[in-house]
Amino acid sequence: MSILGFSEILEDELDEMDKDEIRSTVEKILVSSRNTVSLVDGLLEWSRLQIGGFVPEHKDLNLGKVILDVLELFQPQLTKKGINLKTRIEDDIHIFTDENIVKSIISNLLSNAIKFTNPDGLVSFTAQKSGDETILIVEDSGIGMSSEMVDNLFSLTGTKSRKGTANEKGTGLGMNITHDLLKTTGGDIKVESSPGEGTRFTVTLRNSD
Repeated sequence: MSILGFSEILEDELDEMDKDEIRSTVEKILVSSRNTVSLVDGLLEWSRLQIGGFVPEHKDLNLGKVILDVLELFQPQLTKKGINLKTRIEDDIHIFTDENIVKSIISNLLSNAIKFTNPDGLVSFTAQKSGDETILIVEDSGIGMSSEMVDNLFSLTGTKSRKGTANEKGTGLGMNITHDLLKTTGGDIKVESSPGEGTRFTVTLRNSD
């Protein structure tokens, strides 16, 4: 979606752009493409996890930088829907874990929040340390979920795709992938939601062994 968003900007505004603006947009498309490769790697990791062939690659991550890199890729979608993004990211959060897993988790949470938030709505992203753990909170003012949907959210057999508030399509697998990838790092995810009241995801990240 980020590649599509930047490409649409380039197509719609090319005649009004100067060279620097064109170069900047093309660079964002390149960054988005590289990030997509990373996200596909994350999906492949999840696929390997299902058949027992997954081996995480742990390293020290500057989590704030990883988060901001992913957030930037969602700007076209946020702008297109007029959604306001609020962030509160503590400085100098480092964690020893798999980078592709973290990027996949953050991307799935943000994509989900944007998809189910109405135009001119609000999405907030918080990252903070809590003892030896790192807490990520993604909250939206969107359409929310029933208790039955929440109960089945992380179940592959109970997964159903819903269209977003702008008729966005999806596979319905994002939260299942997030849940399974988190388990490989000893992490956890909780969800609070009610119909019409938005949704709040709380993710706990832990240093991997």
